Amino acid sequence: MSCAISLKKLSLENTTVAIGVSETDPAIDVNSKTFSISGNFACTSELGSLGLPMELHGGSFCGTYTVNVESLLTSSTSQVFLTNWTVSLLDSANTVLRRLSKTLPGNTAYIQDNILGFINEGLFTRINSDYYGLGLYFNSNFAGMGSTNNGIFEDRSSLGDAESYGNIRITFAKSEVIP
Repeated sequence: MSCAISLKKLSLENTTVAIGVSETDPAIDVNSKTFSISGNFACTSELGSLGLPMELHGGSFCGTYTVNVESLLTSSTSQVFLTNWTVSLLDSANTVLRRLSKTLPGNTAYIQDNILGFINEGLFTRINSDYYGLGLYFNSNFAGMGSTNNGIFEDRSSLGDAESYGNIRITFAKSEVIP
């Protein structure tokens, strides 16, 4: 079975919001840049997956993130946290299934070495957990721009009866600066 999904372009509304935030937020310094991120999920998930990884078959993701690029080049630590981000996970019909965002509790995002990660570590109790994340592996010295076919979406959630578990590969991802 062949699956070809074209990359989704950011809407003008999302791009305008991301640019507006980077220009008006005083906490973001002149070394910060905003990037667009987009990519495709594989047509099948890991054997044994349930829930969200299955719903993402042939789907995609898109969004924006802001990071201090100077910190990426000069930081003595290998992890630099993003200052702003929103990434939407879409099924093959372009329906948003989940969103990773700085505005959501329990969400974090970073660049560590060549890894761009967006993580939701929401609810954790003895009965329920809500963890999922998107990890993209770029070439070494990643500073926000590049493409890759190496990445994974991992889900370890169990909220009531809505259990979701497993992985789905990323077949292509691209990150580029928003001018």
